[in-house]
Amino acid sequence: GYRTYGKGGAISNNHVLTITNSSFSNNLASAGGSIINQGHLTIRNSTFVGNVTSTGGWGGTEGGAIFNTAILTVTNSTFSANRSLGDLSLSSGGGIANEGTLWIYNSTFHNNWVTRRSIDDEPMGSSLNNTGILHLYNTIIANTVDGADCRGDLATNINNLIEDGSCGATLSGDPILGPLVDY
Repeated sequence: GYRTYGKGGAISNNHVLTITNSSFSNNLASAGGSIINQGHLTIRNSTFVGNVTSTGGWGGTEGGAIFNTAILTVTNSTFSANRSLGDLSLSSGGGIANEGTLWIYNSTFHNNWVTRRSIDDEPMGSSLNNTGILHLYNTIIANTVDGADCRGDLATNINNLIEDGSCGATLSGDPILGPLVDY
């Protein structure tokens, strides 16, 4: 039958919040597997691994790790093996789905994916799906499982390596990332 999960598996932010030196793993929600941001959120030196958005098989999902509709800044963070699972509708942003304003600095997106493409079979951004404003600096996006690494336009594009060249990356090609491990 039809099953709906809540939004923001770990955090639902509607105000001003700063997250530092944190790890989010194995959270589940229908939007924002770990976090849904509808306020002003800053994330530094944090890791998002194995978070999932799902509706139990019916409908679209957004943001395997984070779904942003407001203001989000991410610095020195890693997003790996996050998933946006949908069935009968669109799913987007295995790592982050952005509908607001997003700044990303010095971060890595590795092995994220979505399970559903748009009606016209357009990839929906397995690591990053942007329909808002995205500023991207010194970031690696690679090894996505299905779909484009990134989808949408970049307002700022400084020294980024996006493996498949999507989103008009400064650099493209395989960065030859090994498995990500905790040192």
